Amino acid sequence: MTTSPARLAYLAGALDYNNSIRMAKRRGVLVPMISVTNTSKAHIWQLVVTFGGPMAQRANGFYVFQRSHSRAVDVVRKIRPYIRLNQGVADQILEWLPEAPKPKPQSPKVPCPNDCGRQMTPGSKTCQQCFVNSVRSSHAPAVVEAVRPALMAADPAKPLSRLSLSRMGEVMPTPTGVIHRLRG
Repeated sequence: MTTSPARLAYLAGALDYNNSIRMAKRRGVLVPMISVTNTSKAHIWQLVVTFGGPMAQRANGFYVFQRSHSRAVDVVRKIRPYIRLNQGVADQILEWLPEAPKPKPQSPKVPCPNDCGRQMTPGSKTCQQCFVNSVRSSHAPAVVEAVRPALMAADPAKPLSRLSLSRMGEVMPTPTGVIHRLRG
């Protein structure tokens, strides 16, 4: 939306006078923030129409307009020529650069002891695929046969699955060798 310089100057004065333009700490990082609270819906609506974004209403009857991060930078960029009291904060906001997200640490991988060529996380006894293969070959048939009578009595037409086995409360080993009781 195109806005006149007079309208931007008026809104800049309202934001500047109320100290609504600031750098706020969010999760330990300084980010640009614009926050205006007013009892008049019309005043907040002017900000919403001019700069975009939502208007919220609190339980106490106040209306709120907020912009943060790059959206706050866009607002300050439009009103910067008209700011008089908080010029230093406005300049700081215009120089703000978002921090790059920190990469997640990768867990180290070690070769699987079964010589399958796959990698596994330390602390595991085998890789995921070798574990699945061992469970399929050794535990699954025994568990299915052990609970088949109870499952067949419940619904003979329903096929047996891991989900139906977990509902029976059977125990299964995990890749780390710990035995967990499946949810029932």
